[in-house]
Amino acid sequence: MNDSLTILMPCLNEEQTIGICIQKALSFLKKSNLNGEILVVDNGSSDNSVVIIKSFDVNSVEEIFNKGHFKLLVKRKFQLGFNNLFVFKKIA
Repeated sequence: MNDSLTILMPCLNEEQTIGICIQKALSFLKKSNLNGEILVVDNGSSDNSVVIIKSFDVNSVEEIFNKGHFKLLVKRKFQLGFNNLFVFKKIA
């Protein structure tokens, strides 16, 4: 299958939910037989979110600036043409 998928997950102090979300995304990619990646953008979490994210085999970006750079990352991925389908998961 030639389709590819990038699942982008913004994260800010989501230690209670981020692991579950990543597990579900990994399971979805496997069951769907899609080439894909999961990219978690941590926006300065002060809890254990980053530790949990790094325990998975996923790509992650730790924001060292204040909130708001998630949109720039999305724009850059579109400009560089990495994958052709994007899913945005808002972790609440």
